[in-house]
Amino acid sequence: MAHRAPEPEDAVRRLPDMDSIETLRQIARPMVFQTGLRQAPFSLAGTWFMVRYRRTVFALTARHVVRDHPANQLLLFPTDASTEVLRVSEWWNVADEENDQDRSDVFVVSIDFAHLSKRTRGRSSLVHLDPDASTQWFANRHNSMFFLCGYPSSINKADYEHSRAETRQVLLAGSYTGPSITDGVHALRLDNPLGIDFNGLSGAAVFGLQHELHGDSKPRFCGMAIRGGASAGVLHFLEASVILQILGLAAARRQS
Repeated sequence: MAHRAPEPEDAVRRLPDMDSIETLRQIARPMVFQTGLRQAPFSLAGTWFMVRYRRTVFALTARHVVRDHPANQLLLFPTDASTEVLRVSEWWNVADEENDQDRSDVFVVSIDFAHLSKRTRGRSSLVHLDPDASTQWFANRHNSMFFLCGYPSSINKADYEHSRAETRQVLLAGSYTGPSITDGVHALRLDNPLGIDFNGLSGAAVFGLQHELHGDSKPRFCGMAIRGGASAGVLHFLEASVILQILGLAAARRQS
């Protein structure tokens, strides 16, 4: 199956530090599913991204993106040009202690990164997570621009005639509006002048970039998008500290 990815649609008016954002854009990947159907062998829905945590590479997305689809039938292409698919070692559906739907909306996959060719590994982009920095974004939340890159369902499709996935990435940015009802979940108001449907953005990594008059501002990982609505322009994300807790449990299980 070929993988065709045009240039991203920048649905924002102005973004600082475009070099950093371009690097982070490569982290966002479209979720492709192997269906087992002859006439429609694959489908697309949602966004995922890779992280490195405690010397292990994980792929993350929202649980509702994958639903009950077998993890070994996920077609995780690490780059736009890659024909190699990431090999899944283990996977976990997260269950929050209070069975909260938002905090349990995480799907984690452990990746066997070593089997990839050296060329593909060198071109793959990951978020290197540091537990000590997982909450640093919060103090500057009202003085930061937040952004994410993802793959809306309305402009991503499967071309079965030519056996390829036609993907188009969007970049949306906005500001922090406040905490959500669920502990560990926050809301952003995104600028969306193109009226892009938010369906398909679930599973995208959310970053924050502090507005600074002097010095270099570096994007910080803030969490993962889990739901939103284009009509209101509001997107909700699960904060980084919760993601780190989940990865910590996954890493401990791998070592046990």
